[in-house]
Amino acid sequence: MLPFILRHDAPAEMAYASDCANRAAVVNGVVSAFLLTFAALFPIVNPIEGAPFFLAMTAHVSSAERRVLARNVAINGFALLLGSMVIGPYLLEVFGLQLPVVRIAGGLVVAALGWSCSPRSSGRTTATPPIRGPRATSAASIR
Repeated sequence: MLPFILRHDAPAEMAYASDCANRAAVVNGVVSAFLLTFAALFPIVNPIEGAPFFLAMTAHVSSAERRVLARNVAINGFALLLGSMVIGPYLLEVFGLQLPVVRIAGGLVVAALGWSCSPRSSGRTTATPPIRGPRATSAASIR
């Protein structure tokens, strides 16, 4: 702080330092929000599990067509999740739902899906979720 006191242009340099600190805080907030959203959505969307299904379903098409299909799936999935993130909070507000209620209901849905995928419930495993679905859009809209 002492060099700012001794110089005649101290207010300008202090304003610059304050502006840099504000930008750093904004960048830190954006990075934190991105990492939190990514950590919440990656296990739900699960592209590693979806890749073999995509390859099996597109085995009859050429490599170029597969790339186009993969790009379309990625763009549509991104648009769906982004739309859920933008519109979701407003829909919760319109229907008068509070976030804790939605979280409890989501937990019950995940528990029911897990129970239905267990071999003891139906005698066979049916753990083949869709690539993008209600679980991903609900996690995106809750943020």
